[in-house]
Amino acid sequence: MRTISKDHLFDILSLQQTLYDYCAEIDAGAARVQDYFAPDCVFTVGGTAWLGREGVRQHYDDDAQSVKRLCKDGVKVVRHAMLNPRIAIQDDGSAVVGLIFLNFSAGGQPPFFDGASPTVVADTRMTCRRDADGRWLIHEFTGTPLFFGNDPYINAVLRDL
Repeated sequence: MRTISKDHLFDILSLQQTLYDYCAEIDAGAARVQDYFAPDCVFTVGGTAWLGREGVRQHYDDDAQSVKRLCKDGVKVVRHAMLNPRIAIQDDGSAVVGLIFLNFSAGGQPPFFDGASPTVVADTRMTCRRDADGRWLIHEFTGTPLFFGNDPYINAVLRDL
């Protein structure tokens, strides 16, 4: 069992809120998702890595193009949720985050029936640092998918990673 310093409570809470905002940004279409990452970040999902903000942007642009080709009406509705976030502030002021990402998604327009199970459950580890303005940024992101649900689009795309 770890001890959490009172001095770290604000850092933990502010980072947790930043990560919730990151999820909301993805769910809203990911127009500015790269802004949540450090310029020299490494973003890894499965066995594929993208480098820097440009790589993160490319990942989400590629996803958007695939959605247009593969999903009903060229639309995918997605919701990301984080479970069991464990945030440890390091001596250098950075933070190591471990959590479980849940992804619910379906192609087409809502509401969706028979879609209650997550489409992806992934163990996720991040290293985050503050920028010069004090904003938390993701420096390293590693998502390891464990379970896949019933979204054919997600299953097809993630099998390729």
